[in-house]
Amino acid sequence: MVDWIRETTLVKRMVSGFAPAFIGLLILSLTFISCGDGNGDGDGGPSDIPIFPPTVFMADKDVAGTVELYASFDDGREIIKLNAQLVPGREVVNFKVSPDGILVAYLADQDTDEQFELYTVPVDGGTAVKVSALFRSASDVQDDFKWATDSSRIAYRANQVNLDNIELFTVLPDGTSNRRVSISPLFANGNIDIFKWAPNSAFIAYTAQRTNLTQFELFSTRPTREDNFPISNLPVVDSSVQRFNWAPNSSRMAYIADRLIDEKFELFTNVPTGADNQKVSGNFFDAGDVFDFAWEPDSLLIAYSANQLREDKIELFVSSAASNIGNLRVSGTPMNGAGVADLGEAFDWAPNSSRIAYIADQNTAGEFELFTPTSSGSQNDLVSGELVEDGNVQAFLWQPNSFRIAYIADQDTHQKIELYTSPNDSNDGNVKVSGTPMAGDGVTDFKWALNSSRIAYSADQNTPDVLELFTSTPDGKVNDIVSGTSMAGAGVAESGTGFAWAADSSGIGYIADQDTDEVFELFASQPDGSDNTKLSGDLVVGGDVFAFEWVP
Repeated sequence: MVDWIRETTLVKRMVSGFAPAFIGLLILSLTFISCGDGNGDGDGGPSDIPIFPPTVFMADKDVAGTVELYASFDDGREIIKLNAQLVPGREVVNFKVSPDGILVAYLADQDTDEQFELYTVPVDGGTAVKVSALFRSASDVQDDFKWATDSSRIAYRANQVNLDNIELFTVLPDGTSNRRVSISPLFANGNIDIFKWAPNSAFIAYTAQRTNLTQFELFSTRPTREDNFPISNLPVVDSSVQRFNWAPNSSRMAYIADRLIDEKFELFTNVPTGADNQKVSGNFFDAGDVFDFAWEPDSLLIAYSANQLREDKIELFVSSAASNIGNLRVSGTPMNGAGVADLGEAFDWAPNSSRIAYIADQNTAGEFELFTPTSSGSQNDLVSGELVEDGNVQAFLWQPNSFRIAYIADQDTHQKIELYTSPNDSNDGNVKVSGTPMAGDGVTDFKWALNSSRIAYSADQNTPDVLELFTSTPDGKVNDIVSGTSMAGAGVAESGTGFAWAADSSGIGYIADQDTDEVFELFASQPDGSDNTKLSGDLVVGGDVFAFEWVP
């Protein structure tokens, strides 16, 4: 069956430009040809057709305490170990599936104990290839390696050449063309810190300690040579870039830095070659700073939070991506509290660029609600419902189609976090979509399906202190448990990879101690909770699944 999956996946990629109806007929034909006599008796009949896409997961499946890498096919009926045989004491510590779903990159001390190197292997198994090129016995690859978005190369940080400097390298997936691409030399004991591929894979941006250990400067480079275009051009001693990100169309990158005045952090943008450095935040009073920013999906505008007008008010502004001409405030006036929440992702654009959502105590000091202004600030709508005393909105996510917005808040009961959705421009139609009653403290995490059909969330909804996984329709009329009918342990893992939707929204995978208390395994269900399936197979006594990814 794994061969059939490979063949049909290849066909789907080959005909991806054809009409959906044609693709459906072709896959249906392959199913008929490949699945035998159709009698459902286990010899290739319809009952053997996989429900879920393949997954890759990291677990100590075969030897307790030795974490290795596996791929699960045929709904867990076929599991392939992807790394080479490890001696006891060695392990895989991180992995990433290539965006095209063909290869997996992983980090392990596979060849030398405690020396972590980077490898690639086909997602359906084969010989792993070492792609890092460590010259020193004390060298290591760091665990933040990243695939280019077109899967053409892998970028990674390592003290590959100089033991005292962590530098940036790229390599082809077959291990050839290994290149140092970061600026050299760095300051003594200086490092490359954060790096990000441009969405079009043409450049990589990174921060580096080039002149001293307190100053992080921003550069960009092409992925095959040391171009190293200065982006931030920091003229102030000890000034530094705080954060940066690419425009979605790769045309510019934005960054926050005290570039002009020491300890005054403003927002700038520049093109990948460093030829057009522009300040895009407005004119500040003496003590003002930019705190965070978010690119408009169309890449024409950029939103940022700053105490630009008053020291005690963090407000939301929108600017052109290439200048501060027309810079305007879009958060409401007056701002009765401290302003936009000081937390990660306190504001974000709708996927269609129509509005910006933000959390702020705009109407009542200390009461954080959810608002969605237009990019021109002409409308500013409250979309969260009426909050109970001392209630607050804590996080939100736009529906991928931008029609609605989901958020968690203790809206109805103080300190009981529940999940709600609202229209994108009002709270008329605000509904609670998490189940009622909520037995425990509430929702801990939530994620939209990419096709916008449902929202998944983890919560101790049925039993206090037992996290289970649920999905709801956006209107809250259907609420299904998708983790098993009973939970033996504390439930769904609370890590960042605790659960995830398949790329085609056909299923949702999750890690949980569902069958045995304190034994965390990988499961999947269809969006309505049907066909709950263990994907990780049997684990050795003492084994656990630690992370997983769906294969695109």
